[in-house]
Amino acid sequence: MTASVADRNTPRRDGNIFSLPVKGAKKIYGGTLVAIDANGYAHPASDTAGLVIQGVSEEMVDNSAGADGGKTIQVRRSVFQFTSSGLTDADVGKPVYVADDQTVQTTVTTNKVMAGVLVDVESATKGWVEVLPHIGALVDSVTQADSNVQGVGYVQADVQSVADLSDAIKVTVNALIAELKKQGIIASA
Repeated sequence: MTASVADRNTPRRDGNIFSLPVKGAKKIYGGTLVAIDANGYAHPASDTAGLVIQGVSEEMVDNSAGADGGKTIQVRRSVFQFTSSGLTDADVGKPVYVADDQTVQTTVTTNKVMAGVLVDVESATKGWVEVLPHIGALVDSVTQADSNVQGVGYVQADVQSVADLSDAIKVTVNALIAELKKQGIIASA
């Protein structure tokens, strides 16, 4: 392909609501976090290895008696309120992880399924989360990328412990989010 030499009428869609094929034998409730597996099938979000958050379900879909992809679900990307525990204003801007399809936490979970970033604290048990699909994959790619990535920190391979790695990832995620906001890719809170 070659570069454009004239205006282009580029098709677009807003990307706030989209459809995903639902994994067979799964039931996803409306208003809950939705993740996809490596094959692209939607699951209720959980702290399960390999799941990547996509958004929040617009509806309940019961594919518990169906095959993979037998039904689809409408999923929205935005800022949502979720249950948590022990939240304080100091947690704003931190990544949050999936505990289950309606609960997030600021501490890293076993399988590190990232839901997004905490943007506001309603109370110690309720927080507003900007659901950021693929943020975990972005962090992985940034930490493995070479140091030429502009505006984003680089996690060195010589971290000494899981705590050091967790801290390094938090710094990288926050730098990545700041850069995405600066570039206008995600909205500022």
